[in-house]
Amino acid sequence: MNHSLLLHRHADSTGWATAAATAIARALQGPQRQRLLLSGGSTPAPVYRQLAQAALDWGQLELGLVDERWLAAGDANRNDRLVEQHLLALQPQARLQALAQPGSSPALSVQAANAHWQQHPLPTVAVLGMGNDGHTASLFPGARDLAQALDSTAPYASIDAGDCPAAQPFAQRLSLTPAGLGHCQQRFLLLRGNDKLDTLTTALKSGNPRHYPILYALGSSTGPLQVFWCP
Repeated sequence: MNHSLLLHRHADSTGWATAAATAIARALQGPQRQRLLLSGGSTPAPVYRQLAQAALDWGQLELGLVDERWLAAGDANRNDRLVEQHLLALQPQARLQALAQPGSSPALSVQAANAHWQQHPLPTVAVLGMGNDGHTASLFPGARDLAQALDSTAPYASIDAGDCPAAQPFAQRLSLTPAGLGHCQQRFLLLRGNDKLDTLTTALKSGNPRHYPILYALGSSTGPLQVFWCP
């Protein structure tokens, strides 16, 4: 579909989860310290369970988040809770750097995340999702401060998506920006369902990343966006 995108189609969810986890684990092999950014939502859960079985140096692997919902610590709807339940619970050596800092504010948490970014290796892998509106991370089309996040040179920004139906009921978000995505060496997009594939096709035909922010995830000189899809 696009020279900076590689689509892997799978007939069922089992083969899809195994193939995606295997590819992500392969990308994290290497002598240098690796950094992996993960997404929330229901789609990646089976992939994370498979990934937890991979023979990686989990004690040296740094885990972070692509985005987070601004909710109280421990809230079941936070993205870090999904990662804890489906990956960390199965891989006790793994450690996750939270994006939303307890007792803080969205602005201060973003400031801390951007400072942490400067002190650690650039992400080796980012695992992404996409909504039917074409958003990835928490870059929701129509968000009132989306333009500011899209134009930012910092890796993370806060997003007020209160006007975006796809973001409800979690309006306040912390998210990678396009600048942050641009530093991720390899990007994996996990999709399920024909509707998601149709959205991606429409986004590619439009060529308009401000209307379809998923286009900011397309591959760069380090390699194509790896899309893993099943019905």
